[in-house]
Amino acid sequence: MKAQFLRIILLSAGAWSILQVGHEIIGHGFMVIMVGGEVLSVDGMYLNHNLEDVSDLGLRWVKAGGSLFNIVWAIGAFLLLRSRTFKNYTTNYFLWVSVALNLMQSGSYIGFGRYISKGMDWSMILEGIQNRMLWEFMETFGGLLLLTFGVWVAVRYGKWFMGWGTISSSKILYWVPLFTSTVLSVVSSVLIPTTDRFMMLMGGIGNGFTFLFPLFVLGFFSTKKEMKSPSFVDTKNLVLQLFLMGMVVFYLLVMSPGIEFNGR
Repeated sequence: MKAQFLRIILLSAGAWSILQVGHEIIGHGFMVIMVGGEVLSVDGMYLNHNLEDVSDLGLRWVKAGGSLFNIVWAIGAFLLLRSRTFKNYTTNYFLWVSVALNLMQSGSYIGFGRYISKGMDWSMILEGIQNRMLWEFMETFGGLLLLTFGVWVAVRYGKWFMGWGTISSSKILYWVPLFTSTVLSVVSSVLIPTTDRFMMLMGGIGNGFTFLFPLFVLGFFSTKKEMKSPSFVDTKNLVLQLFLMGMVVFYLLVMSPGIEFNGR
């Protein structure tokens, strides 16, 4: 039972690490390259770039790239989860937690990030845009849709995992991913080079606990396993676990302290 509990912590930590690595490197980084910019460096929370000759539209795509990665990955993971392609608890739990974390984090970030800081991506996207109030409404509405979808997936498919090993209550089901992600986000904020450690710590807490707050609320509601829930086998899937261990190490010990690029 203890080993299984450690496994769901690892699966949650791996899902959060992919969320963050993908957001910065694949999402923002890919967009920088696509619009003709230059990636200079990346850490656990920021990707620095040179976009000197990039158009305003290109700049907006770069700012949107991180969340677009999270949304695309969440949709892909959801389709795999829903199709029951994999027949073991370990893989399906990883898919479930990936969908929930990515949808809730991106939904909160898109819908409400600008109320926290004007320096957040989805606030900066709207700089200089016409009909700003309309676009702000659309951002908020879109963020709420993503959050609602994330909560629905968390509840609807979370029932599959009730009774699996140590997952005996809603608090374990929802709070393990929440607090695992928050701890990793805070540790990353400690490792990021900065002259304002307090602000970075607040960012780490906000990026984790605040953006994933729906999981905290869900922990207070009773969740029961459905009679028609699929019966998966309890295989460890060591390949997946080793891959996720590598992602956690890369996120905390390689990306968070900062990676410098030589440029073109």
